Amino acid sequence: MRAIQARAILNERDYCTPDDIKTLAAAVCSHRLTLTIEGEMKTTKEQIIKEILGAISVPVENVR
Repeated sequence: MRAIQARAILNERDYCTPDDIKTLAAAVCSHRLTLTIEGEMKTTKEQIIKEILGAISVPVENVR
């Protein structure tokens, strides 16, 4: 979370966006995954996280 907040600050914002999360999630979360040997032969941890994030839609709030 701190890395995402830092990215927002570096982009002169005091809030995080979904793009901040998508940009950094693979780099900061991949160490938490453990793949089997077969899994490591098929893909990378970073790719798995990117696929998960790609499958999740960003919640949108209608502001009037």
